Amino acid sequence: MFHGDKRRVHIEFPDDKVSIFIDRFGKDVTIRPAENGRSFVAVDVAVSQQFFGWVFGLGADVKITSPEDVVADYKNQIEKQLKEY
Repeated sequence: MFHGDKRRVHIEFPDDKVSIFIDRFGKDVTIRPAENGRSFVAVDVAVSQQFFGWVFGLGADVKITSPEDVVADYKNQIEKQLKEY
């Protein structure tokens, strides 16, 4: 997703959003079951504001779960946005 250095990022989401991840990352992406009607995926992405914006746009029930530094960067980006309002 987007250009630049890619990182392997793990994302957890509700099962009803599986098609969104297939649309974004292709039919060959491996989606695995998690608990309580959720799934997860590990994808290589360019970690950027655009990536964070895409994740944010999917709603609060979609979570970046690792790596920890990407989770921290995502939280920091959200906090910066909140300070503007």
